[in-house]
Amino acid sequence: MLPVVVVLLSFIPLYQSLDHDIVNLAFVGFQQKHGKRYEDEAEEKKRAGIFKANLDYIEKVNSQNLPYKLGVNKHSDLT
Repeated sequence: MLPVVVVLLSFIPLYQSLDHDIVNLAFVGFQQKHGKRYEDEAEEKKRAGIFKANLDYIEKVNSQNLPYKLGVNKHSDLT
């Protein structure tokens, strides 16, 4: 599922912020792929916010035509 989400994310125009539903879908795929479990709903909400901030950062850096590209990994819910 995560590769599909990554492909979907690549079609989002750079001038738009990431769509809430797509980010939620990406976060669920991330949790499944990396076996992420959180203590409670508050912790999950916090980690989802961090994940979104990291996706925004990835999008910003990748839009700069640098010789490398950033991506999601097992640490994408951490600061």
